[in-house]
Amino acid sequence: MEKNWHHAIAQYDGTTRSLWYDGEMVTSDKPAKGVHNTQMENAGIGITAKGRSNEFFAGMLDDVRVYNRALFHQRVKRLVDGKIQK
Repeated sequence: MEKNWHHAIAQYDGTTRSLWYDGEMVTSDKPAKGVHNTQMENAGIGITAKGRSNEFFAGMLDDVRVYNRALFHQRVKRLVDGKIQK
């Protein structure tokens, strides 16, 4: 198991979904039908979308944040570099 911390962001701006890893965008797409469910009441970490918990995340999370807006690339870089205070 790797012992280094990494920074990950999943983002949806109403049109485009993107995934960032250590400050670099690794993938993005524009879903044809949009994102079906953006309600936080259904969000989960360590459980599958169907509610099964036998496929879990075996690691640690620190400084988890949820924003009500998409972040610009410059702000993502500042977060990764630790230049934005909590």
